[in-house]
Amino acid sequence: MSALMADPPRVMRIVASSAFPMQRMVVGFIQGLLIEEEAAGRIELPVDARALAYGICRLMEGFLYADLVAGESIDMDRATTVLELLVPNDGQ
Repeated sequence: MSALMADPPRVMRIVASSAFPMQRMVVGFIQGLLIEEEAAGRIELPVDARALAYGICRLMEGFLYADLVAGESIDMDRATTVLELLVPNDGQ
């Protein structure tokens, strides 16, 4: 049995909580990517990079851990579609 299945609530607290460094690191990484893409003119951010990075992180967590949180199948293709709606690019 994997560690995730042995104690899902504990694992979720570690990977998806701002109380632990993992989520802050992921948000910071996404924020950096968004800032780079905006500076290069490839995207236009609808809100500040930090807020969007946090939203993207939570969205991805919801899809990535759907089996643990909601008993649903993991569907990263659907997550990608939703993400593309949040951060459209001009095709570059």
